[in-house]
Amino acid sequence: MTSFDPNQGTYIFELTSSSGSQVAILSYKFFDYEPELPPRVFDYSRLYTLEAAPDPRCEESIEQISKRVMFNNSNTFVGIKYELDYSKNVPPLNLPQNTRLPCYVLSQQGVHSIR
Repeated sequence: MTSFDPNQGTYIFELTSSSGSQVAILSYKFFDYEPELPPRVFDYSRLYTLEAAPDPRCEESIEQISKRVMFNNSNTFVGIKYELDYSKNVPPLNLPQNTRLPCYVLSQQGVHSIR
């Protein structure tokens, strides 16, 4: 994390609305002196309301957002790994890796709106 450039968190969330539910990306940019998403939102058995805006510029596939470029202690490239960190109580994610997901951007106000 750095205080000079914004950090970015990318999350896969299940959104529910009157039209049904969908899996989507939630993108959040923040500086280290700004709040991160509270740990309580990473429990799939809980439901939260938050304010986020659609942003088609960050729509990516599950494969793209799970890509990790790996380096050793000497900063030499050692490979690419595809992995996701899962929340507590999450059911299996049964979507093809190349599925492009709609994206929503969470602002600082959105973080404060989580209830």
